[in-house]
Amino acid sequence: MHYMTQCVGDATNLPVIIGSFDFIGLGIFDSDPYLLGGQNWFTNQNNFYRQVRNFVIDMTQMPTSFAHGMHWQVAQATSLQNIVFNMIEGGEDNNQQGIFMDNGSANFMGDLIFNGGGIGMFVGNQQFVVRNVTFNNCQTAVFQNWGWMWVYKDLVFNNCGIGLDMSNGGSTQTVGSVIMQDSTFINTPLGVVTTFTNTSLPASGGTLTLDNVDFTGTEIAISYPNGTVILDGGAVVDSFLQGNAYSAYFRSEVINNKTCLEPFADRARLQNEVAPPPKSAVLLDENGRFVARAKPQYEGEPASVFVSVKSNGAVGDGLTDDTAAIQAIFDTATFDQIIYFDHGAYLISDTIQVPTYIRMTGELWPIVMIDGSAFPNESDPKVAWRVGNPGDVGRVEMTEMVFEIRGPAPGCIILEWNLAGEYPAAAGVYRLSFV
Repeated sequence: MHYMTQCVGDATNLPVIIGSFDFIGLGIFDSDPYLLGGQNWFTNQNNFYRQVRNFVIDMTQMPTSFAHGMHWQVAQATSLQNIVFNMIEGGEDNNQQGIFMDNGSANFMGDLIFNGGGIGMFVGNQQFVVRNVTFNNCQTAVFQNWGWMWVYKDLVFNNCGIGLDMSNGGSTQTVGSVIMQDSTFINTPLGVVTTFTNTSLPASGGTLTLDNVDFTGTEIAISYPNGTVILDGGAVVDSFLQGNAYSAYFRSEVINNKTCLEPFADRARLQNEVAPPPKSAVLLDENGRFVARAKPQYEGEPASVFVSVKSNGAVGDGLTDDTAAIQAIFDTATFDQIIYFDHGAYLISDTIQVPTYIRMTGELWPIVMIDGSAFPNESDPKVAWRVGNPGDVGRVEMTEMVFEIRGPAPGCIILEWNLAGEYPAAAGVYRLSFV
């Protein structure tokens, strides 16, 4: 997969990609192949703009000794959505893995289903968000090889052996931090495995935050690899913390014969349930979970509702000023339409005012290119893309677009968002990139 690659299947009838028994490769989809000598095709942290969505990846004809549905070693502006991974169920030496991820930086994945396999997701990366994922009959649902700031939300572990294994590295645990939120374990004996201790780990290792996680379907919620129980299952855990707690204060220090107050902090290790943090009611759904919504794909909409900006006056060549054309399209659009930014670079030289009821989506990361010379004054900044006005309420959806600046623009505010949704998740942005 090269830069700007999107593999998009029919969301209303998912195409099936089947791996053969004699398949050779690291993954049916490979975002970053290994070359001779162990070097990657792309630098791990500079592996941008890739997307796969709307597929069934079938590995049931592949051997259990070695098979990966996807080698997903990626970085910013990449995503996986609406994918089903079918693997062989059971077997003592089942090494099938739905996703194998060994490196990279910052990504998103959601609306995934993993059926069977030795490991649903074998993941190592940083700054990830994963939501709305179901694991059915996986021996281990998630093996966290390493990670910093992984957020898992709305996960369902159904009839798996282990839910999340973050114990890699033993006493030198390689997993920095994991958050699991609004998730459920069903008929899964062991929820989370961790190697956290109070003495031997580095200061950054083994941080685990659980927020509203239902362990009623487990015998053991959290344990060490040797089976020692940290937290029993059979209940909903409102809030659990494992990691560092800091107490900051000032202490007296004599410096150059003068007594001074110096800031200082004591570090202690926590591993227990704690009082849950307060949550604003407007952020929660009827089940007490944080409101979340999948990125719209508009798969149920007829082609007639899409309004092409190139067919309605915009040029998108990176040279022609498209400000007036885009604003005219927005001014006449209705919410039953979807403004479609054909692939291209749309130069703007003044503020685009986005109305309070509008949907827009891009084709393969179209660019809104801001002419820097039109935004020169840092003492009097000006907005390039304004959504609503202060106090407005409405519905706005923006998906799959890039904003960048051509030349210096010290007085540019790229995006100003003023709009409150008229109901939860009625207004939002999905997969925008700012360059």
